[in-house]
Amino acid sequence: MLSLVIKKTDIIYATALVFSLVYGIKFSFFPLSLSKVALITLFIEYITMKDTVKAKSLPLSLIAITCIFLLCGIYSAFITSIRGINDFDFLLKAIYLIYEPLLGGFLLSQVFFLKYKFTVRDFAIILRNVGFIQSVLTIAAYLVPNVNLMYDAIIPNTGNLTVDQNLRVRGFTNLGGAWLSVMLSFSVLCGVYLVEIANSLKDKLLNIIIVVICTAATIAVGRTGLMLSLVIICIYLTRWLFMGGGLKNVVALIGTIFVIISITLIVVPDINDMISEETIDWAFEIFLNQDAGYSTASTDELSSMIYLPDDKIELIFGSGFYESGYWKSKRSDSGFIKTIFSIGLLGSVFFYSVYLYIAQRTILGYSTNSNLSFFLMLMFSMIFIVEIKEPYLQTIGVPMIIFSIYFISRTIHYKNTLDD
Repeated sequence: MLSLVIKKTDIIYATALVFSLVYGIKFSFFPLSLSKVALITLFIEYITMKDTVKAKSLPLSLIAITCIFLLCGIYSAFITSIRGINDFDFLLKAIYLIYEPLLGGFLLSQVFFLKYKFTVRDFAIILRNVGFIQSVLTIAAYLVPNVNLMYDAIIPNTGNLTVDQNLRVRGFTNLGGAWLSVMLSFSVLCGVYLVEIANSLKDKLLNIIIVVICTAATIAVGRTGLMLSLVIICIYLTRWLFMGGGLKNVVALIGTIFVIISITLIVVPDINDMISEETIDWAFEIFLNQDAGYSTASTDELSSMIYLPDDKIELIFGSGFYESGYWKSKRSDSGFIKTIFSIGLLGSVFFYSVYLYIAQRTILGYSTNSNLSFFLMLMFSMIFIVEIKEPYLQTIGVPMIIFSIYFISRTIHYKNTLDD
């Protein structure tokens, strides 16, 4: 009983740190972001660990990835400098990836999987919890305007969502928007995965409720995460229909969604007045625009942002542009396109090879666990798909999750080797 209480306390502690690392919230009244506070905490935990507990081979991976990011960043700085553009955004992003997501993922894997003896299931629970907390805070901001005003007063806005918008809210973050919706979709994925591996009906129902809440929160945040969440749910429903014993998961998920909607309508009869019709029309625009080929203003804008440099030299070696000047003609939010313009096709292949390598090693590392390997394949597929829209692999949140999962898989492999 005592060990169970201690484990739950450790999960709460880890959830607080991962929430801080993933969202990196910067308050107006505190000099450091929460991600930096979490990094300092993990570093203190790490240096106080016994040397016999630490994984000796993992720092080599840390050094190798650091070198690749540094080389890409330095190369971008070289190209932009010799062309007189002086756009050093990609260099700054490369440096950020090293000192926060990469280092944070490494420290997290060492501390919680060697010192606290966590499992992969525990990390999925933590990511689920992180999204659930953010979802509750976000829904509260949408339904209660004063809550939204309070967030705006204490959390500086670094995105494009202002507090006076009634269409959607920023949530309990500095950035919000499509980025936050994508982060919530990761929690939806973890929740559905936990439904699949749950041994009890209680655990299944708990995870389904969290999945519904996280998906609902994306409606008030961003369509990218909403579409991802719905696709994830549909993929798993299809998977369960064709796997042994999966039908009970289908019944549990659909039944719970129906019950939640029914209870909500009974307990909060004026819920329709609390939810803006504009929000619903905006969130589900792609389904409402059947005559327009299921398109939205966002999909139309995205299609105009997918283009390559006209000059072959710039295409191969980069133009030096990342943010400034919008590449002399029009802008693009696409992560792949921005990277190609900055460091060319050759540099982009080098940069993204890190993530491809991590995906390959992590998925193959769990090839004997069909549930986990399917979860990882779906997660990495999501990541590379959304990179088409925005540079999620070069900002806060997504890289932290990727590096954490990679180092966790290597740490568990190292621990199993020691046990053998």
